[in-house]
Amino acid sequence: MCQWCVEHGDGKKWYLNTRNYITKELFDSKEEIRTAADMLLRDSERMFGIDMKKGFPLLDKPIIGRIVGRSVRKTIEKRERGQVIPVEEAKSILNNANMAALVSCVCRQSQLGITKAKYCLPFTYLADYGKEWPDCSKGGINYISIEEAKEAVEKAAHRGFVISVYGFPVPFVGGLCMCEYPSCMALKSRLDYGMDYLIRKSEFVASHDIDKCVGCGKCVGKCQFRAILLSRTLEKALFNIKECFGCGVCIYACEQNAISLVPRQQVPAVREEW
Repeated sequence: MCQWCVEHGDGKKWYLNTRNYITKELFDSKEEIRTAADMLLRDSERMFGIDMKKGFPLLDKPIIGRIVGRSVRKTIEKRERGQVIPVEEAKSILNNANMAALVSCVCRQSQLGITKAKYCLPFTYLADYGKEWPDCSKGGINYISIEEAKEAVEKAAHRGFVISVYGFPVPFVGGLCMCEYPSCMALKSRLDYGMDYLIRKSEFVASHDIDKCVGCGKCVGKCQFRAILLSRTLEKALFNIKECFGCGVCIYACEQNAISLVPRQQVPAVREEW
């Protein structure tokens, strides 16, 4: 398990430990949770979306890029950070929630100008707190049942979106994200600028049965982490597990059932790759 699990999991994954779920009592007693919640539900476009949109071009500059990078790290480490999870883990999280909502995605707003794409999914008290900000992210808040929330993450994975869970801050579990590179600012920040503190790899890694693989290449097109290549010589997909984030999206693309997920801890080569 990752260090977050060791520190906050009580023998479980940190995001499945019900002690970490944001309740009203926990929310009222922890200023850092209230600050992070306000940023998501009230100030996200101003404090995160716009700032990051301005910041990305600066990160490409040698000297100022390092300064901006340190500033971003200092800000984000005190706020929400995430970890990639497969769909079944997302459903397990939602089993521990008593309410959920869909809100507009600030990443898609800032990167693509799309204001009504509702792929951010706060749950439990963080969703309830959203009633304080009914015009959240310009698109409003849609309160949904837990079963509808599970259907939403399932549909997102079929579309090729990566699911991730966020702490507000870690280990206080409050929301799921359904997004894709490069519109997702967390994925873009990590993949393009090495900001691995923003979002971690999952507790799983892909396992590929090469004998079942027919080399169709559909999984290659779905992988956002450049972890799969198609060998024209072998006529097979080749997996680089060092690059794999364990999102499980490639599973939905494979019609041969040649791909599965295994716990990262069972694979020595990537046991410490987060």
